[in-house]
Amino acid sequence: MLLLLLAVVLQVATSLARYGNGLFAGLFAASGQGRIIPTLHHHLLSLSFYRLSRFRVGHLVNVLGKVPLTVQIQIME
Repeated sequence: MLLLLLAVVLQVATSLARYGNGLFAGLFAASGQGRIIPTLHHHLLSLSFYRLSRFRVGHLVNVLGKVPLTVQIQIME
């Protein structure tokens, strides 16, 4: 009976740790996005027309749109 109770307590602790990890990773990613996205926009807009003309505008918008998810994935790993 004691082992069963210990197993339940450990499962609850593991669940709380995973929840806290996800919560803090999301908060950290959100705070980092405020600095990363403007920096990427600045670098993108500083490129010459010759370099940018090789890409479609939609492709560049999609790449910049995936930045928040990419940041969060890297933090979670």
